[in-house]
Amino acid sequence: MNRSQSNAHAFAFTLTILCTASFILTHCLFLVVREIKLSTPPLLSNTEHFSEYSYQGDNYPIMFPLDFGQAVRMVMEESVHYGVDDQGSLDEWLQIPPYGGGVFRVGPKQRSFAMSMFHRVHCLRYIRSALMEVGLGEGHLQHCLVSLSQMSLCRSDLTLEPGDFTTRNFTEDAVGATHVCRDWEAVYRMATENWKFWYKYADEHNLIPASYEDTK
Repeated sequence: MNRSQSNAHAFAFTLTILCTASFILTHCLFLVVREIKLSTPPLLSNTEHFSEYSYQGDNYPIMFPLDFGQAVRMVMEESVHYGVDDQGSLDEWLQIPPYGGGVFRVGPKQRSFAMSMFHRVHCLRYIRSALMEVGLGEGHLQHCLVSLSQMSLCRSDLTLEPGDFTTRNFTEDAVGATHVCRDWEAVYRMATENWKFWYKYADEHNLIPASYEDTK
């Protein structure tokens, strides 16, 4: 076999290996994307679903209709923000709730509901307050601890974490595990629109809603 034939065979062999590797990587990427889509199912995406309920007693939907679209990746980084005992952190915690304070109003009579996402944020803020102050209600604190533990079990996030957060300097080595998340900015946009609708409804029915800024 001459050198040109040998080179041709080597090239063909290399090309076969590369094609096989490309196929395997493409297949793996497909599986990852499919898993992401399956792990974050979109919620209901049309408001007509609301008309199916009377909003009397227990007759209401279990979830607010919202299409999150594609899942997003988020690197969970350690942070010096959202601390415990300084004014800057207090201001940051106060800015988390959306307009309406996490209360959503739906149905023909604008019945109010707490949204689970912001209920848990409220609990985190309450626990922070409990660390700073004496005399907060123990029953409320117990409720928040149980609520957060139950939601952790409910979500069952299977992301693997290195578990080395106690050995790293937060300000120099902040990068943690990458999680697949819903796009929570869509929730904030929806909360703003819901509050605007409620504000208009309250004005038309001679109710007195709080101002936008008073609900944050």
